[in-house]
Amino acid sequence: MFKEIIATLLIVAVAVSNSLQIIQDTPTCGTCVSNLADSFSAIQNIVVTNTSVNSCQNLCPLLGDYYSASCSLTCLAFGYTSFTNYIVYDTPDPIYVCQYAELCATNSNPTALITNFTTTPAYAPVGTDIQVTMQYTVTVGTGQSQIIIAGPSGNTFLQYERLLHQISGKDTISFLLSTLGDVPGVYSITGLVCAETCFSTAPGAATLSKSYYSYQLN
Repeated sequence: MFKEIIATLLIVAVAVSNSLQIIQDTPTCGTCVSNLADSFSAIQNIVVTNTSVNSCQNLCPLLGDYYSASCSLTCLAFGYTSFTNYIVYDTPDPIYVCQYAELCATNSNPTALITNFTTTPAYAPVGTDIQVTMQYTVTVGTGQSQIIIAGPSGNTFLQYERLLHQISGKDTISFLLSTLGDVPGVYSITGLVCAETCFSTAPGAATLSKSYYSYQLN
């Protein structure tokens, strides 16, 4: 009798422990997005080079403990074949993948408007710190705001990126941009607010608002 009670208690304890582990390991939206963005190249390489990998259960542990939960939950939501085909043969969007697995919120009618976009000063010597400010209103399940800079030679680079999750209201990006080592000329800045990842071709992705500004170094 006592052995049966003890055995029952052990089974319950193990079940509770496993449930707690699952809850503990469930990533937040931000963790899911960053983990997948960091893992896409590794997943592509594993799928292409390792033909023995044919399920979520033996793919995701190969990424290591830190990334495996995000991989497992999204892979199981898609199904292994759809998940790997999307990552290998498409341009994968980590926000879309996490939304599909219901780890990130969605909004069927996202909106945004950039209300102020400036650089101060607009003209300055090389080496001056430039204050970049972008203010906007946004309603989105999950998306991004980005600031992209194009130099005098036309080369572009992502200067700033923010994940937007379950936000409805005003938001501001403001930072100092160092120009040490930059060449003289006109620098064009593009501000974006997007549903899902900016420039994504995934279902539901869109550029909600875009604005341009510039500054000149001499």
